[in-house]
Amino acid sequence: MPNSDEAGTQVVEPHRKSRNGYNECQNRHIKCDETRPECRNCAISELVCPYLTIPSTPNGPVAASTLTSVVGNHLLAVPRATQDGTRHSGPTFTATHLAFLHYAVTNMLDFMALQVRGRPVIDAALENAYKAPYLLDQVLALSALHILTQDVVQSSSFHWQATELQIRALGLFNKAKDHISEDTYVPTFLFASLLGLYVLHKTLH
Repeated sequence: MPNSDEAGTQVVEPHRKSRNGYNECQNRHIKCDETRPECRNCAISELVCPYLTIPSTPNGPVAASTLTSVVGNHLLAVPRATQDGTRHSGPTFTATHLAFLHYAVTNMLDFMALQVRGRPVIDAALENAYKAPYLLDQVLALSALHILTQDVVQSSSFHWQATELQIRALGLFNKAKDHISEDTYVPTFLFASLLGLYVLHKTLH
């Protein structure tokens, strides 16, 4: 006869990794890495990931994917809710993002094929970083995309950086598109233009 301790203990089955990942990622046609406690696509786009509500085995192996190992220390830090329930405003940027920004400032004429100075685009992205952060993310994504064509050794890392920034830019834009005003006409127009360049580059390569 089983004792009361064994009868009262519930066995928590370990998480079985699904073949196709989280449905939201499928709907957005992007590969879900199923990283716990939340998949990185949801973290980057600041969405509520269902994985946060699914318990995992305390002593079980930590789910890790090859995508996470490729990116390594280049993970994007996403704002989290504080103890009082508030959230930090805007996305977080890393030293790597600053390097992408510097590259954009010094090489924009080249990789965007502009006939005029590219600095106004950078200035607009920085000036509107608070009310239209998607523009700055889009500039950084395009910069990372061009850098990977120049650095073959780290091309995989830069490719994922570009993808992460692009996902975050689209997520931020989708949240803001219903509140476009006269103050955001310029950054919205620039965002659409840079997004077109990004898609064109991905299509041709």
